[in-house]
Amino acid sequence: PQALLSQVRSLAVDRISRAAGAARGRGGEEGQDARAQALEDIIALLEGEVITDMGREHRADQALVRQRVSSIEKCEEDLRASNATMTSRGNAVNASRASHTTCRSNETKLRDASVESFSHLHGHLKTDMAERGCQLVGSSDAADLLQQHMKCLAGDFSVDFSTAVSLFSKCNESMHAYRLAVRECDVKQDKYENLYCHLQADASDLCSEYNACHARETKEYQELRASVQEAESARILQAIAIEKIQCYVLKVLQAGDAELAREGEGESRLGQCDAHAGEAARKNFTLTYPSGPNVTVCPWLAWSTGEDVECRPACVSHSCKEGMILRSDSDSRFGSSDEACCEAACSSHACSGDGMVLRLDAGSLPGSSNEACCEAACSSYTCSRDGVVLRSDAGSIPGSSDETCCQAACSSHACSEGMLLRPDAGSHAGSSDEACCQASCSSHACSEGMVLLPDTGSRAGSSDEACCEAGCSSHACSEGMVLRADAGSIAGSSDEACC
Repeated sequence: PQALLSQVRSLAVDRISRAAGAARGRGGEEGQDARAQALEDIIALLEGEVITDMGREHRADQALVRQRVSSIEKCEEDLRASNATMTSRGNAVNASRASHTTCRSNETKLRDASVESFSHLHGHLKTDMAERGCQLVGSSDAADLLQQHMKCLAGDFSVDFSTAVSLFSKCNESMHAYRLAVRECDVKQDKYENLYCHLQADASDLCSEYNACHARETKEYQELRASVQEAESARILQAIAIEKIQCYVLKVLQAGDAELAREGEGESRLGQCDAHAGEAARKNFTLTYPSGPNVTVCPWLAWSTGEDVECRPACVSHSCKEGMILRSDSDSRFGSSDEACCEAACSSHACSGDGMVLRLDAGSLPGSSNEACCEAACSSYTCSRDGVVLRSDAGSIPGSSDETCCQAACSSHACSEGMLLRPDAGSHAGSSDEACCQASCSSHACSEGMVLLPDTGSRAGSSDEACCEAGCSSHACSEGMVLRADAGSIAGSSDEACC
């Protein structure tokens, strides 16, 4: 449209000139009307396909703008969506804190009562022992004080113990109540701190995610806005150009000679078209850019930065010492010590009972009992297939199947030359010469004066005792007889065999 605009204006100027010439009796230029008709066809095209395409692009860009603003609003919606859950959790933390505070207050009262009871017992025993010439040695243990008192009495059972026993009982009861309260309050403190630290971690994540979301979506909106504004400006200019073309065609090119020839009329119409501001075009193709919600202060910021509890890292990042593994709730439990984060692993358990061994996964399994940590060893399993026997380490591995507990027997192994299967090859596991075979006598060299036994190929051994017998070469023949010519290679120790 911009390129066409200058051509149409030139035609409009030409048209005004021709109208003026016609009024003075001069003919117009041939073919000018045909060009005007062609322009009308082009205008129809511009008003149809071009304006339609521009409108489609305009609506698509406007939809993108709204989408990006909606993405910013979605950050706000996601933050608001957590309100009910986070408020409920905050109330739970506050209730847990109140319960813990009340418990500690009661613990203090019980401690004071325990100290008072101990003081009464101490005072009574000290006075009573002083009257008997004994000195009560300071101690924080009521039982120890009473024992000192008994020693001071030295077997005098005529003394009335009722007051001392009553004070001792009260002291024990108050101390027991205090210790129970300490344990109860420790449990409540652990619960409170875990609730608090979990809420703090989640609040921090929520606030960080919201801030990151708002910053990211706002940045993308600003980048999109800068991009579509260029296309928007180009469309507006194109639309104004089309409106001006329409103006030149309708007011000048399609006007009659008489209208244009009136004094100043042609120039006036040309000026109107030149000055056309394109208000309709601007209105139709100007995009709306909503500002989008500003970043708000995260409502959980106070929780995310609170310092009421010293929140340590989650146990999931802690390394337990040998023989211990992380608790199953380590990813939701806070702590940095074995006491807080770990429990005994089965690998540190000793299985009891015959034929029981640790499970293969004992190192990663929590437990301290046979039920949790142990199972039957392969030594109690009977292999079901021919040619297989229990593994040599069957007593130390758990299992109850041929695949786990059994392996090929030596009886199916072929020994190398000069070696024989072990006598127990049918019940011994193995598939190598080292595991299944032993040297045969055929490879043994007998000492001087001895020769190999006749069955050396099927006899196992590697010594003279196992493989050799006396040779005739060491025999002394009787008078009138001499050793056989092959005496050095035959066994014997008699004239009959050797001479």
